[in-house]
Amino acid sequence: MCENLVIYYNDSIDSDNLASALALWKATYRRPNTRVLWIHEPRQVCFGLSMTAEQKSRCQDLLQKHFTCPDGTFKVLLGGLLKQEALDNIEELEEADRELLQMAVKPNYGPKEDSVLHGCLAAWDFASCLVSWSNDARHEVAIDFDSLDHIENPVNLNLHHHEELPHRSEDELATYHQIMADTSPRRVGRLQDWYRKCATRKKNEHSKSRVSIEALELQSLCDRITAAASVQFFGGSSPRILEQTLGKGVAKKMKCHLQLFNIALNQSAAKVVLDRHAEFSQFTVVPSQTVQQIKYSALGLERVGGNHLEKQILGFNYHKDPTEIATGKVSLRNDYPARTLPMPDLTAFLCGLVPQYGDACLTFARTRVSDSTGAILFEPASDGIKMFVTTRDKILEESDVVDLFASLEHSKVSLDWIREARCTENVA
Repeated sequence: MCENLVIYYNDSIDSDNLASALALWKATYRRPNTRVLWIHEPRQVCFGLSMTAEQKSRCQDLLQKHFTCPDGTFKVLLGGLLKQEALDNIEELEEADRELLQMAVKPNYGPKEDSVLHGCLAAWDFASCLVSWSNDARHEVAIDFDSLDHIENPVNLNLHHHEELPHRSEDELATYHQIMADTSPRRVGRLQDWYRKCATRKKNEHSKSRVSIEALELQSLCDRITAAASVQFFGGSSPRILEQTLGKGVAKKMKCHLQLFNIALNQSAAKVVLDRHAEFSQFTVVPSQTVQQIKYSALGLERVGGNHLEKQILGFNYHKDPTEIATGKVSLRNDYPARTLPMPDLTAFLCGLVPQYGDACLTFARTRVSDSTGAILFEPASDGIKMFVTTRDKILEESDVVDLFASLEHSKVSLDWIREARCTENVA
C-alpha cells in the first residue's frame, strides 16, 4: 500500500520550529499508513564569533553616535548592515571602539564543514525532541546540506543565537566556555572537536531508539514523492527544495503550506516557486502579520512540549544563560509563569491543520518585486496565491494550549477543506 507522505522542512533553530514540529507530529502519528519525513535545513556559521550583552549595548551606542540609523541601531547590528567603507571613513576612533563597530559589519561565513558540524548537532537535538514526545516511534530525519550553497543568512553571525547551547549538559557548557576564552588560533579547531563530541554523545544516547539521521538525497526524495499516495509539505524555511521539485517534475503531487518569513533566505528560488505556484497540487501561504497575532502561554507550551521545548523557549525567547538552564536555576514555571509569546511557525502550521484556526480565512494575493529593495511583495487580489489572513489578536492561556494540542491527535492532515474557508470580504 502506498504511504501518505508528510514533509516537514524547517531550520529547527527557534522555539516556534519545535512547537510546529510537535503540532505536526500530534496531528499525524495516529493516522494509518502516514509517514513524516523531517527535513532540517542547516545554516551557515562562523565558529568563535559571539558578542556579550555589554558589547551589544556599547556597539549600538557607537552606531548611534557615528552613523545615521533610520531603522534603529539594533537592526543595523542584527543584519550586519554597517558597510566596511563607512567604518573606514571614521578617522578619529579609538581602537577598542573600532573593533566593536567592526562587529556591525557582516562577517564572512565560516567553512562549510563547520556548518555541517553545527547542522548535525542541531539535527540530533531535534531528534531528541521527537524521541521524548513519542517514546519508541520510528522517525526519519534528513539534513539538506546542499542548501548551504544556495541560501543567504540574513543574520550577522556575530549575533548568531547559539540554539544548540540550551540543550547541552553542564560539563559540555563548561568546556565550551573554556574554549571561547582561548584567544589562540587553536580555538576554532577545539570548537570543531566540541561539536563532534556533543553530536556523538547524542547519537550514542539514542542508539537504541528508532530514529535515523541521514543527508538528504534529492532523487530519493523525488522517487518517494512519486510513489506516495498523497504528499503534504509544511515549510518554514527557504523554498529552494520546492524549486527543485518543480525541476524534477514532481510538484504536481504536492500540497504545500508555507510560512512566508524565511523565503528571503533564497530570493531567486522564492520568485520561481511563487510564480509557478499553480503547478503544485495545492499551494497556500501564511504572511508574517497573521503568524504574529496569536500568542501562547509559555507554561502551556512547556506542558505539551516538555523539557526540550522549555529549554528552547528559555534560551531563544528569554535569552537565559545556558548554564542556568542546564542546572535548573531558571524555569518557565518559576520565572515566567504568566508570559505569553507568539509562535510564528506553530500558528502557520495550525492554519493548515485546523479549519479556520484563530478565525483565519483564505484570501488571495499576487506578487511583485520591489523596484527599490528587490523584496517580494504580496498584494491583495481576486485570485492568485491562496493566503491565510486574520485581523484579530488572540491569546491562548495554559489550559487552551493543552486542549489545542490534545485536539490535534484527532485532526486530519489535509488541506482540502481550504476551498470552503474563504474570507467573505477582502481582509488582506
